[in-house]
Amino acid sequence: MIAFKKIAGFSVAMFVLICAVAQQASAQANCSYRITNEWNTGYTGAITISNNGSSSLNGWSLSWQYNSNRITSSWNANITGNNPYTATDLGWNGNVPAGASVEIGFQVNKNGGSAEMPTLNGAVCSGGNNNSSATSSVSSSPSSSASSQSVAPSSSASSISSSSANNNAGQQCNWYGTLYPLCTNTQSGWGWEANRSCISPSTCSSQPAPYGIVGGNNSSNSSSVATSSSSSAGNQGFVSTHGQLRTSGNQLINKNGTAVQLRGMSSHGLQWYGDYMNLSSIRWLRDDWGINVIRAAMYTASEGYIEDPSVKNKVFEIVDAAIALDIYVIVDWHILSDGNPQQYKAEAKAFFNEVAQRYGNTPNVIYEIANEPNGGGVTWNAAIRPYAQEVIPVIRNHAPNSLVIVGTGTWSQDVTDAAANPVSFPNVGYAMHFYACTHGQWLRDRVDQARAQGAMIFSTEWGTADATGDGSVCENDTRTWINFLNQRGISWINWSITPKEEGTAALTPGASTTGNWSASDLSPSGTLVKSLMRQ
Repeated sequence: MIAFKKIAGFSVAMFVLICAVAQQASAQANCSYRITNEWNTGYTGAITISNNGSSSLNGWSLSWQYNSNRITSSWNANITGNNPYTATDLGWNGNVPAGASVEIGFQVNKNGGSAEMPTLNGAVCSGGNNNSSATSSVSSSPSSSASSQSVAPSSSASSISSSSANNNAGQQCNWYGTLYPLCTNTQSGWGWEANRSCISPSTCSSQPAPYGIVGGNNSSNSSSVATSSSSSAGNQGFVSTHGQLRTSGNQLINKNGTAVQLRGMSSHGLQWYGDYMNLSSIRWLRDDWGINVIRAAMYTASEGYIEDPSVKNKVFEIVDAAIALDIYVIVDWHILSDGNPQQYKAEAKAFFNEVAQRYGNTPNVIYEIANEPNGGGVTWNAAIRPYAQEVIPVIRNHAPNSLVIVGTGTWSQDVTDAAANPVSFPNVGYAMHFYACTHGQWLRDRVDQARAQGAMIFSTEWGTADATGDGSVCENDTRTWINFLNQRGISWINWSITPKEEGTAALTPGASTTGNWSASDLSPSGTLVKSLMRQ
């Protein structure tokens, strides 16, 4: 019989169940089930398997059962069954050396009940008590060697312990504090091998000390990397779960053909506020806010890329962080004052060629090739579509499966024009931008019309105030818009992570550049958007 504990009214940081059962086996593990991020209707959870024995766990399996809760998605494990559930390793994380650990994650629908803490069951788990009276076990089965990691469930600094990976003689990459698999075949940049993201040895080695390649040939060798972790896991494993995204009619779907909605935040202009976009801040947005996509807004004019091409390095940093955090990232060619995309078309083609060549078919990366076309004569048929017809093949030359988003006329509001004469390439969506105090029902009607014509609409930028980015937050209008988008499964990204003194800024002046933001660090807009993100 499976025992349950229904937990309600406590901090999610207390939702830790440490379990141990003595077994007649040489490999012994300490197993913990914890709730990492909870909202009204569901939560994300994690199970950590820590090998406390003297020999390696060569493959693992465990099972559990809920009362009313049900799993909707998972990552870092093969989860089968429909309550009870069984989780087994994926091969690459099946070998857990002595002293190392592995973590799996999942999202759960509470189905009207409370968040449950089930007992884990298996065959060969023993060790650890940590003031826990519940028990569980993990069984061992033959499996190939792989990498593993463990993140302590606290908001303070924690350590990640990793076994050696099966690629590159058991080595891994310590990528700015996060352990990641090394690629076997990819020679530079990030790659996609064995159905997971990896980083090439040359790119990993380019980091400053103490980061770089860790581990060695000994499969029992483990490394420990200090990192910052919040008390909630947010959307860890989101790209691993959903893979390469594509369009199907007016829907965005994942690798399994299931509709998926992205929710995230945009940077402000990287030339001004790039310090607020880094691995730590994006990790915080993932873990505390629950984002599954981040947008790198690289202005072209206004002291941006055209004047200072080195701003692209911040874009690469953001993309690398998103890949390491297993979320999606939008590379935004942010035209604004330079409203005609034809003006810097040659530069756009060179930039996107470099990005696509660097990241290839890495599924995390989404290309937004024209933020907000605007100005006299800058219409879909005259300027925007011809531009897209030239830029998209440049990207697809290196990233044939990539998702591309094309801006539309009048600051990405003329979505019906694009729907009436779409580009000739598959897997393309169209941008719609709104600001809640300025744009109302008429624009929502356009969205419905464009979708009825088969266009996949993506709100790659929206704000809670007026179209200047300033003014007071219009909360009711914002909620109307977000309800509209959520009901249709339309993905959205809020503008923006900045402490700038304007209505749509998510942060207040003086907020940290690296996350860990308290309630007082959030502006009225940031407070509202965070709550909407976590619905």
